[in-house]
Amino acid sequence: RAAHGPARRRSGAVSPQAAEAAAAPHRVLGGIRMIDFSRVVAGPYCTMLLGDLGADVIKVEQPGVGDDCRSWGPPFVGGESAYFLGLNRNKRSLTLDLGDETGRDLARRLIARADVVVESFRPGRMKQFGLACEDLRPQHPALVYCSISGFGSTGPKQATPTACSGTRCAWLRKKSIAWARVSSGAVVGKRISSRMSSGQR
Repeated sequence: RAAHGPARRRSGAVSPQAAEAAAAPHRVLGGIRMIDFSRVVAGPYCTMLLGDLGADVIKVEQPGVGDDCRSWGPPFVGGESAYFLGLNRNKRSLTLDLGDETGRDLARRLIARADVVVESFRPGRMKQFGLACEDLRPQHPALVYCSISGFGSTGPKQATPTACSGTRCAWLRKKSIAWARVSSGAVVGKRISSRMSSGQR
C-alpha cells in the first residue's frame, strides 16, 4: 500500500484547467463546436452558457478593438474588463476582419468545421458579408444558425439602429407603465429593463 501512496498524491494534484478539459467531452454539449460572432451582452451570455455545458466556443472579434465591452469599466481585472470576463468564460478567441475577403474566407473555413453559428449584427449585415444563413446552408445543411437582434429581422422596428439599454429602458418602461394602468389602475414607477437584462425576475 505504501508503494502506491506517492502515486495517489501525484494523481490528485490535478490543476483546475486540466480537470475542466477532462470533464468537457462528458458534458451534454461536448463535441459541439460553435462560432460566436456576437458581442456585448445577449450573444456572449448565450454562448458562455453553452460553453459551460461543454461546447467548444470560438469567439470572433474585430481586429484592434475586439468585443465592445472589452473596454467597459471600471472595474478591470489584470487589465481586462470585469464586464467582459463575466460574459466570456470557456471560449477561445481570434480576430477576423469581415470587411476583407481574406477574413470572410477564414470565417467560412471556421464555419465549415462547426455545428452552430451565433451572430448579433444588425439585420442584413451578415448577408453583406456573404455569411448569412441562406449563404451557408447549401454547403452546410445541418448548420444551426442563431441571429440575435434587438427587434428581430422582420417587422417595423427591424431597422432600429440600437437596442442598447437606453432604447430598451424607454420602450419597456412605457410598455410596463401602460400595462400597470390597464390592469390595476396604478402606475408602477420602477425600471424593469435592468432586472430583465440581468436575469432577475
